[in-house]
Amino acid sequence: MSKKTKRLVILLGLLAVLAAVYGIVLTVNHRQARKEAEEEEIAENGFLVKEMDMDKITGFSYQHPHDEEFSDKTYVFVKQGKKWHYKDDENFPVNQTVLDTKLEDLSKVYAKRLLEETDENFAAYGLDDPSLIVSVTDGKETITYNIGNYNETTADYYMNIDGTQKVYTVDATLWVAFGMELYDMVQMDKFPEIQADHITHLNVKTADQEMDLTFEVTGTNTDSKTGKITNTGIWHVKDGEGKSVKANQSRTNALVASLVDLSYVQEVEYNCQEDGLAAYGLDHPNAVITIDYTVEEVDMSSVEQVEIQENLNEIHYDSEVVDKQLVLQIGNATDGYIFTDDYYVKTSAGNSIMTIEAATAETLIKLQRDDFVAATTIPVE
Repeated sequence: MSKKTKRLVILLGLLAVLAAVYGIVLTVNHRQARKEAEEEEIAENGFLVKEMDMDKITGFSYQHPHDEEFSDKTYVFVKQGKKWHYKDDENFPVNQTVLDTKLEDLSKVYAKRLLEETDENFAAYGLDDPSLIVSVTDGKETITYNIGNYNETTADYYMNIDGTQKVYTVDATLWVAFGMELYDMVQMDKFPEIQADHITHLNVKTADQEMDLTFEVTGTNTDSKTGKITNTGIWHVKDGEGKSVKANQSRTNALVASLVDLSYVQEVEYNCQEDGLAAYGLDHPNAVITIDYTVEEVDMSSVEQVEIQENLNEIHYDSEVVDKQLVLQIGNATDGYIFTDDYYVKTSAGNSIMTIEAATAETLIKLQRDDFVAATTIPVE
């Protein structure tokens, strides 16, 4: 063997040794990184008690036994395809995002400490009669978590897994995640979108009086940056004698703005029938506001897909201005919330009973026609 060949063999050997050392270093570093990540996770969440693949979870339920707020109700949710449903009412509009966050809490359940492994002391921990029972299944396995008493000193809860004798301390994750009533998980309705300058008529009826406002379009404005065209005009109001006079423009515009910007606080009932309206004071509303407006409905049926892809800004399509009407009814104050007494409302867009902020509702209920008549009234022929 020549010197050159020997040198090559030695170099190849050294290279193999270096590769092996490098592989060992990578493995050690990977294990160390994984260990540090696990330690960080334990420090943050505690140690892992149970785990279930979130993508394979097909159902879960929870119950607050003997809690008047929950009426001892067991809430059961099942997954059909990729969508979650409330088992007792498949038409209930479930907020899918909210349920997904609950799955995250159920897929990995952590504990801070394992106190003991015996059921003899369950009563001392409130686990003989749990305050919260949560079950989760993937179709093959069902895990049930029992949450007992709250420890004020450590700010932890006691937990047991059904079928075991182990008593753990856990943080408030499960308690918070499942301390929700059904309508905390609803896909809440939104107030219909209405363009302010497309409102043509407003009628407000309260217990005291009726106010009638009409918008007369006198021109248009074009935004130089966006190219958006808006209507301009003058509002008129019928006075106490039924004559149409010029309205106070700033107050009327403020009223319009408050209506188009209206937002709900929460949903109370998603499908209320006529015989249930009295419970919310909506059989005899405090105010009925009728909003007449127009929308431009676009017909794209004649536009070919090629046009959409190639000439988006030059597409010619058919459109039609359509008259619409929305009726907003304001019922009673809720008189049951900690921070504010909202008001029940319903619109002609559906059967949902919603709530709006008390300040907004009371402003609308107390509207006075004379406040909307311009200081110098100009009769309209």
